[in-house]
Amino acid sequence: MSRIIWVLFVGFFFWSTANAERITINVEAGNNQGLIDAINTANAGSSFDTYHIDIQTGPNGETGFVFTQPYNGTSNALPVIKRNITFGNTLVNNTRQHITFTGSDQNEFRLLTTAENAHVTFWRADISDFGVFGESGGAILTTDDSVINIKNVRFENNYSNMNGGAITCTGGGGASILYSEFFDNRASNVGGAISIEGRGYAYIGAKDLGSSTGNVFRNNSAGVFGCDLNLQSTGRTIVDLNVFEGDSCQNVLIENPLGDVRLTGNTILHNGAAIDSTGVMEAFGNVFMSSPPPGQVNAFKGGLDKPQAVCNDFGTGAFVSRGYNIATEDSCFLDQPTDQPNTDPMVSFNDSGLPVLDPDSPAIDASSAEVYVPEGLDMAILPCGYVDINRVARPQDGNGDGEFECDSGASEFMGSGMVEAGHSGAFYNGLRNGEGNYVEVLTDSLAVIYTFTYRPDGSGPSWFIGVGEIHDNGIVIDELLRPIGTSFGSGFDPAAIDFSDAGGMSMVFPDCASGGMGGSVAYTGHEDSGFEGVLTRAQRLTSITGCSSVPTANAGLSGSFFDPERNGEGLIIEWLENGDVAAIFFTYDLNGDQFWTFGFGTPTGTSVTIEALYPSTYTSWGRDFNADDVVLQSWGTFDLNWTDCNNLEFSYNSTVSGYGSANRDYTRISILQGTSCPDF
Repeated sequence: MSRIIWVLFVGFFFWSTANAERITINVEAGNNQGLIDAINTANAGSSFDTYHIDIQTGPNGETGFVFTQPYNGTSNALPVIKRNITFGNTLVNNTRQHITFTGSDQNEFRLLTTAENAHVTFWRADISDFGVFGESGGAILTTDDSVINIKNVRFENNYSNMNGGAITCTGGGGASILYSEFFDNRASNVGGAISIEGRGYAYIGAKDLGSSTGNVFRNNSAGVFGCDLNLQSTGRTIVDLNVFEGDSCQNVLIENPLGDVRLTGNTILHNGAAIDSTGVMEAFGNVFMSSPPPGQVNAFKGGLDKPQAVCNDFGTGAFVSRGYNIATEDSCFLDQPTDQPNTDPMVSFNDSGLPVLDPDSPAIDASSAEVYVPEGLDMAILPCGYVDINRVARPQDGNGDGEFECDSGASEFMGSGMVEAGHSGAFYNGLRNGEGNYVEVLTDSLAVIYTFTYRPDGSGPSWFIGVGEIHDNGIVIDELLRPIGTSFGSGFDPAAIDFSDAGGMSMVFPDCASGGMGGSVAYTGHEDSGFEGVLTRAQRLTSITGCSSVPTANAGLSGSFFDPERNGEGLIIEWLENGDVAAIFFTYDLNGDQFWTFGFGTPTGTSVTIEALYPSTYTSWGRDFNADDVVLQSWGTFDLNWTDCNNLEFSYNSTVSGYGSANRDYTRISILQGTSCPDF
């Protein structure tokens, strides 16, 4: 990620609220005692605070830790964690390095145990060679009401001679496991990779109610059942968008003796029984493949003379199809009109060993084109998430019929198009007039997306911001932010803003013009935020460089600008092809809620006055959106004067009571690809 974008977002990872503080503790990689001391410091602190243990590169270039003995004679390499801790890492050469945590070759102790109400988060890490005897949880064990959050972590060669070769969750807490890999983990009993027990919950490949990037399970093994997953919790388990490959499994990949499980958009590959379940197992949009695909001879070594039934419920009626599933045989109780039993899904493997759909696969555009509401929930979720297992933005128009429909399984067949500099601009859905997206293409691999919309309860405006990765014809954002916590004007306090992760999104562009019905936009939010999943369209509203990528006059003055002393609000500015200037001011209202106002103006030289509008009446996010409820009224004026390409004088004069006027100096925080600064 480019340095300029980290300048933009560095403040988004350091926040405090009225009741809690974020405390950073720096530790050098390779300094085991320093890491232990940091955890003990956090354990001695307030239960309200969040401790960010920032792992910095060691003096000899170390990027991780090697443990040769447990901590104080326990079964853990580290002290039991009883507070909220995030293990993060510093920026090295403009990228985030993976932290390595390596145990003993003899698998003699786990990495850590969480207890009480701790919330522990690992981002970008490799955890390998840990193990325990006579206990569960080879690398990580959660107890009490603690929660483990895993994102972009590789678990390899971890072991338990009981349950959960990599992770065991017990008690009433839970786990959220995203975009991670579980390779060659082993349990002598059940749950070769993960065992969920007690009364807790688990999101495996899902981000709360909205699907996210799933996980890859490969070559895990269990002595009894559940080479990948053992699910015996009284809580809810969500298993979304994962790939399960059973090369080394001698029994069943997923064992569900007790749980209530939602199985959505997974690709399950095993030459034998894939799922045993006597608990409830709802299946939506999955691919079940019980034998090797063509050309994959000996890909699955199940140790069986012939394939067993993929799904087994032992007469309990556990399996409930919600449609859009594909299976090579008919054992998974696929009884919906949109199911395809006894069908070859035509799956191949790419160079990373991940499944991809062949061009003639019946899974292409075979799943839902709309959000759906699972049984027992009030909020809609995305049927296939916003990104597939190969980082392809979803949903695509794989068959070229103009409709964006999900593919069954964890992989998406890519349609036409390529994101380019000309995609910088504003997009909206003509059927949802009153909300939209601003796209800033920064490099061949990075873009920023701003979304302007309304709160779920219809009480006022809302906005999101995120840095996305460009993958061919799509932009994918895994950490969408919705800053909250401060007020407009003199009441603005950047230290009070919460920049925490609010979900994820993607945009897909079949072409640059995005005319007609345009591209696809997919959002997913968190359950506690109320922002349900949304699938909508991206029709072009404005253009800066044009699809020919020939910049217009003063196009280089476009971009995002802010006051460094007021991080958390700012301006998006577009010098349009027709010569006008568009600007949107994203900020907060007098009550401390999110707010935005926008407008257009005709410039004089490098100055412009914008007649600003704002939504004075509102609609609601998601399925309850009604464009007729939105009324725009005059907010006042913006005056923008560029003193050079990277700095401008920003003043506003509002006619709405309480907002007043102010003059501020703004500086650039983004440069659009395909533009250059004019002469001053």
